[in-house]
Amino acid sequence: MWHRGYSGTYRGAASRAAAFRRFIAVIIAVAFGLTCGMAFSQDSTPPPPPDAQPSTASMGDSGQSSTQNQNSAQNSVRAVRLSDVEGQVQVFQGDQAEFDQAEPNMPAVEGMRFVTGNNGRLEIEFEDGSVARVTPNSSIQLTV
Repeated sequence: MWHRGYSGTYRGAASRAAAFRRFIAVIIAVAFGLTCGMAFSQDSTPPPPPDAQPSTASMGDSGQSSTQNQNSAQNSVRAVRLSDVEGQVQVFQGDQAEFDQAEPNMPAVEGMRFVTGNNGRLEIEFEDGSVARVTPNSSIQLTV
């Protein structure tokens, strides 16, 4: 069953050690594959939510439900963010100064106007990932 070789070790022990090393290599490969698979699955964007189905009980004379009217009002407001702010950047809503100094990651909505000073720079990141960069002594107003 077990035979001693010239080195004084059992041949069975060497084959068990090799089998154990192969087993560990397979476990590591499977763990690595699962980790990579989870990382790639996180990169995909989730599907948009399904549209709300109107119920016949809430239909008005116009044929549209009140939930559809509310959803369309909510969807008309689009929010973006200020991905980078350097130097003096003021934020206006209409003619009123909302903030004397904009901050990075600050939300921005339709109708806001940004004015950069002599040393001001601004980067606005939109919903689709595109950006607008505003140089010193400039202004930009967000509209649809």
